[in-house]
Amino acid sequence: MTAQATPVTVEGTSAAPTAKPALVAVDWGTSSFRAAIVLSDGTILRAMSAGKGIAKIPGRDFGHAFKQLLSSWESELATLPIYLCGMVGSRQGWVEAGYVECPAGFEDIARGMTRRNIDGMDLRFIPGLHRYDDATGHDVMRGEETQVIGAMALERERVVVTPGTHSKWIRSQRQTVRDFRTFMTGDVFAAMRSHTILAFSMGEEKEHALPGETSFEQGVKQGFLSNNLMGDLFSIRTRTLFEDRGFHAPSYLSGLLIGNEFAAGAAAYPIVIRDGLTLVGSAALMPFYVRAGQCLGIEVEVVDGEASVLGCYQLARFSGEA
Repeated sequence: MTAQATPVTVEGTSAAPTAKPALVAVDWGTSSFRAAIVLSDGTILRAMSAGKGIAKIPGRDFGHAFKQLLSSWESELATLPIYLCGMVGSRQGWVEAGYVECPAGFEDIARGMTRRNIDGMDLRFIPGLHRYDDATGHDVMRGEETQVIGAMALERERVVVTPGTHSKWIRSQRQTVRDFRTFMTGDVFAAMRSHTILAFSMGEEKEHALPGETSFEQGVKQGFLSNNLMGDLFSIRTRTLFEDRGFHAPSYLSGLLIGNEFAAGAAAYPIVIRDGLTLVGSAALMPFYVRAGQCLGIEVEVVDGEASVLGCYQLARFSGEA
């Protein structure tokens, strides 16, 4: 299969003069905050973002922080339903929304929302998802399910990947999240790069990984085939000791971990080898996953759009509010 990255534009981003504000959509995670006013046709009327994730809110005073972040939207907060996804609905967040069991239809997720009226605001906290099987045990996600809803209102079966600190591989079909797997790729990369012996191989300036480096491609291919990831990780140390300057350790480390993630994801969902996958989420990480797909001959489709915001819009439609 010839690998390629296919950009996809999510519907609902062109203005319609008759559309009216229908909801406020909020993606409030651990480290960042994103909000948008969405019209009844799915158009994003206005949007803002800030580096004010739930971990950065003093005294966990989420209500005050929320109103402060959206102080210029006072009228909309008082009159529109507010849909919130991400860690804001976790046990550590504003209001715990709990989990819906997989397989979970998009309408099941809509019915599982936790509704609260706080300080005159009509809030809907979107639940996370939980899965379990005897072979792999428990897994959870929170926030990514809304991205899938925004990107994948489709009948066909598709695997959606959301790269990040904890990457998710999500199998979706017929407006249902069938199954998913979590990979701590970003967390392991950060730990290995800065807090192990490999830190001494990353260069004096702690160079960034680059998807265009030959070393990244080498790492992807080795990670995909590896049955000895722990040994392969240590080889980064030995290669920097005995090989020439052409070896770029941060890129090889990134490629090795992403390649191993692709191997595990493809083993869980073999349809990826035949039909490829869809990427949603972090713009900074997209080039790494697109390049990994190219290296491995796996077709990668990139969703271009505000998936979380549009996921909130789809849930509002399921709830009869848009």
